[in-house]
Amino acid sequence: MIEERIREIVEEIDQISDKFLIYEYLISRGEDLPEIPQEQRTEQQLVHGCQSPLWFDWEYVEFQADSKQQNIGKLVFRAYSESKIVRGIAEIIIYIFQNQTPHKIRSSSSEFLYRLGLNGIISSRRIGGLTSLVEQIKEIAYKLDVDFLMDQCRL
Repeated sequence: MIEERIREIVEEIDQISDKFLIYEYLISRGEDLPEIPQEQRTEQQLVHGCQSPLWFDWEYVEFQADSKQQNIGKLVFRAYSESKIVRGIAEIIIYIFQNQTPHKIRSSSSEFLYRLGLNGIISSRRIGGLTSLVEQIKEIAYKLDVDFLMDQCRL
């Protein structure tokens, strides 16, 4: 699922030939970003390395995945930035990883950031923020996946 979403985004961006149209694309993507309400934005939720402030939050949601009564969790993300471009970039990253298990997120490659083709279009500081967001998502997934595996070993 993650790889399919990455391919979808890469194909969409590849079809846009004009730099300004890519900015429009990012702005329109940002309109779909699951948002953090103002009263819930805290200093701890700020993603470091972003050119414009970006607040990021997540939730681990368990569901019954199989007939063995084992619960498996998925990660649900939301974010907010006043910058429309940053919101669009965050929405793309969140879309890629939204509702995936920690194991799938952890197992995915971060090389897709280069495949998106945004390096020559957005600033290096925005690329840095994008990288920070992906690293933060992967770190959350890693911790949850390791905790899940440790719990399984105890059973």
